[in-house]
Amino acid sequence: MSLTRRSAVFALGAVLATRTAAGAQSAPALPVLHVGGSGDMDASPIIYGIAAGIFRRYGIEVAFAKAASGSAVAAAVAGGALDIGKSSMVPLISGHARNVPFTIVAPSIVHRVGLADSALMIGVNSPVRAARDLDGKAISVAGLRDMQWLATHAWLDANGGDSSSVQFLEIPGASVGTALEQGRISAGTLSEPYITQAIVAGKARIFAKMVDALGNAMTTAFFTTNDFALKNRDLVARFAHAVIEASAYCNTHPAEMTDVMSSYTGIDRATLAAMVHPQFALAVDPRSIQPIVNAAARYNVIPRAFNAAEMIFPLAA
Repeated sequence: MSLTRRSAVFALGAVLATRTAAGAQSAPALPVLHVGGSGDMDASPIIYGIAAGIFRRYGIEVAFAKAASGSAVAAAVAGGALDIGKSSMVPLISGHARNVPFTIVAPSIVHRVGLADSALMIGVNSPVRAARDLDGKAISVAGLRDMQWLATHAWLDANGGDSSSVQFLEIPGASVGTALEQGRISAGTLSEPYITQAIVAGKARIFAKMVDALGNAMTTAFFTTNDFALKNRDLVARFAHAVIEASAYCNTHPAEMTDVMSSYTGIDRATLAAMVHPQFALAVDPRSIQPIVNAAARYNVIPRAFNAAEMIFPLAA
């Protein structure tokens, strides 16, 4: 079902308004799933799925809460304040290795080799030409021991650099361009829309697509606790099917997602139209997670590698 720009914006008004579990008075009450995650383009399937009524067609309501960080989402899911969360894959891998009872129930972002959805950026006049030029230098990441940190380690070492010599600093995306201009860092990792904003502002250029070192990896996923998934298998399965349907639509309608997400995020439409849109996985495939597990073990994020299939909840069981 295609939303016109006007109907999409109108529908988003309803999404952002306070919703009751019963919905409209004349409609039968639907079970509500409280879902949390970052409120950026990664959330497109959730926001579109709510606005287009996809979740309701699967017999559920979804109340989406923006979260400041993945750790906040994990804490809320663990404590029961959220039923389902969206997280970077690395914290989920780290948690599984330490027996945290989280399980993956639906796919989210998948990195495609060659796609600059995340990038290692350098200043526009930087002398850096090769991975080894960053040996001993400072590189910023959004979070230490998270996906960008891990991918940058893997890319540097695969391309002739020495990641063990690099000083990694935690700097938010909005500040990376300025840090490059001021020479406080030699390179910095960014995701969209910060990549496009930094390029348009003339502060940075793309040096490497560092996630390529991990292959076609699923970098984020929806998760819940094992206990919640076991007790609510049908609800979780309906949520997963709805997310996949919405994700397929988002993948093939980037212009429409620009309109929908500009209204939701407040980011100007021109920036969203220029940026690389995320690609969403349509299945939870352990083969797209295993390279991240292996890299996490190599760089001591976890004690040892394990079979990525262990992290995935068997919805069909």
